[in-house]
Amino acid sequence: GMEADTVVGFDLDTLDMTAMVRPATPGWRFGGHPAIMPDGKHVAIAERHPADPKSGDRAADMAKLAGKIVIRDALTLAPVGEMPSYGIRPHEIQVTLDGKHFVVANYGSTNVAGSDDDAPDIPDSVAPGISVIGIASGKRVAWIDGVSQAEIRHLAGKRLDRIFPVTAQMAW
Repeated sequence: GMEADTVVGFDLDTLDMTAMVRPATPGWRFGGHPAIMPDGKHVAIAERHPADPKSGDRAADMAKLAGKIVIRDALTLAPVGEMPSYGIRPHEIQVTLDGKHFVVANYGSTNVAGSDDDAPDIPDSVAPGISVIGIASGKRVAWIDGVSQAEIRHLAGKRLDRIFPVTAQMAW
């Protein structure tokens, strides 16, 4: 689910729904594309802090609004572990070919103060970027800053020496 409070699992042969779960933290949202873990028995799913307006203090906003990567059983989607995403509004997660790192596209934006549920979300850039996380340790090993005012939504990140982001700049 993208900005949703549920995510579902399907049997790959029958396409029957096998699980439906909510974020590990109440009030949070799912963020987009999951990644299959190297063991094939787990998936990594981005979960997002609510898109509260930024405070203007980048470091404080990064600490408060950062999302997380929740590792879930691939069949039941039950959480078995989690780690920080080290970025705001994580979206796509890729596992490097060696199976040692997550490469995460973080939108880096939040909503403009005063926007509400009746209006479309208006993104307000805080810190778009790519986080590289050691899977075994959960520690951030690299951060790549994005371009100001452009969200990082997708990426090709199977090798650490060649990471290509896809950015989007919203206009109303």
